[in-house]
Amino acid sequence: GDNPNLKNEEVESTSFLSAKNQGEQISFSNPISQREIDTFLIHGGNHEDGRLAVIAEFSKGKSLEEQANFLKEIYRGANGLEIEGRKISAWFGKEGAIFKDGDGARYRKGQIVSWKHLANNINDLLNRGEFASNVEVIESATYEREKIAEKLLYLKRDLSDETKDRYLAILNDIKGRGFPDEKENLGKKLEDKNFINKLRKEYEVFLEEYKINPDILRFHHYKLSRIYNDINDLEIERKLYRSNLKDIAPIQSFITQDEIDESLKRGSGFSDGKKRIYEFFTEKHDLKEQADFLKNEYGVGGSSHALSAARESGEWHDAKGIKYNKGNAKEILLSWSNVARRINDLIKKNRYIDEESFEENREKKTDQEINKTEKESQEYINYQDDLPPTDNDVYIERTNNSSIYYYQGQSVASIGDDGKLIIYDEFIPNFLKEEIYSIAFEKQLDIPLDQLDDGIILEGIHDTFYIKEKEEIEGREYYLLESQSRYDDIPNIIVNSNKEVID
Repeated sequence: GDNPNLKNEEVESTSFLSAKNQGEQISFSNPISQREIDTFLIHGGNHEDGRLAVIAEFSKGKSLEEQANFLKEIYRGANGLEIEGRKISAWFGKEGAIFKDGDGARYRKGQIVSWKHLANNINDLLNRGEFASNVEVIESATYEREKIAEKLLYLKRDLSDETKDRYLAILNDIKGRGFPDEKENLGKKLEDKNFINKLRKEYEVFLEEYKINPDILRFHHYKLSRIYNDINDLEIERKLYRSNLKDIAPIQSFITQDEIDESLKRGSGFSDGKKRIYEFFTEKHDLKEQADFLKNEYGVGGSSHALSAARESGEWHDAKGIKYNKGNAKEILLSWSNVARRINDLIKKNRYIDEESFEENREKKTDQEINKTEKESQEYINYQDDLPPTDNDVYIERTNNSSIYYYQGQSVASIGDDGKLIIYDEFIPNFLKEEIYSIAFEKQLDIPLDQLDDGIILEGIHDTFYIKEKEEIEGREYYLLESQSRYDDIPNIIVNSNKEVID
């Protein structure tokens, strides 16, 4: 979704950009207490490792402005929390957060808190030992190093074949039985100042070359300057926090209307899908026709990270409508008629599409539009060339017995209902590869090896295996597995029936 500027979001009367409101929080008839705001800071934000990331960053002792800017990356989208029986929504925008009773906050006159105030609140919580558990406080430094290690390893792997040994050579010696081992080993190396200095120098050489020749990287989604700053930050002396909390008790959440609206505003996921929806809905059609149109336009499929980019959230659409899930929140199923009603409301309030951008883009239409036949057969897509390009980088298409993963319109992998994994394209971003392997591994946990035969995943190894031989010794079954793609690099592996590596 977009990054809203709160002063443009129906909160004119409470804008903290006015002189009288600067430096203070705004109160309304049902004020949100400081304790409730703190609860959102502790539990909200939608970043999968939110508290660990915040502890690591705030321990650097940077300025309040820098801390506030950092929070914009961690606290994004919306959260709904039930606090002692009170349902409160939060929307995190460009200028700060809006808090409001009920199922939404973004376009309602709620209580506004600036990012600097939120940073101050977190500093207070950290100093009082109330922001995170004692384990999280201790693990935050390791977390930071391993996140940097993860970025560096992904970057190293995405160097072109011609340059992968030439740049960041210091990483060539980082070994392990799989990616988790390599990440842990590099994370430990990042405690060594001499290693950091050498790494920094090699990274500077890489950065200079990349400016001249971007082709040394296969993918260009990396925030290279941010990684460089992260490396430099490793040498900052840290503030040590303490906490007497053994754990952070979970809290009940709910899916907000703001999150659903943001999802609907992305359109069907197909190229120009949002424009087609807008055009149809601004013509004269009744509710049933609109619902039928949406059912056909969306087809069958879904996506992860669907609500506020939260990892534990998802969206699935089929003939019944659109289903949303997020964490421990109650699942929401919207019928196509209800989806149509909501889109009508968004269009009526000029929130579904930017009219000016729509008119500009209307003239740029090309012959890549999806024809009606393709749209009607979405449910039965089986081949890469049949899938229209999507507006989202990652898209999941559900078939009868598997989920097909697409990246930038191209099929890259499929996972069967039994967890059997097939990789179509090894040259996909490592963040997606990591997630696909993780999903397949979890699906296979309760599936006997005999039922898999191939497409087998072993923990910590980014490859699929097939059963080459099977042998029973003293009543126990053992399997000789061979790599299905990296057989020159990965030796045959012997596992028992529990998939534990024996040799």
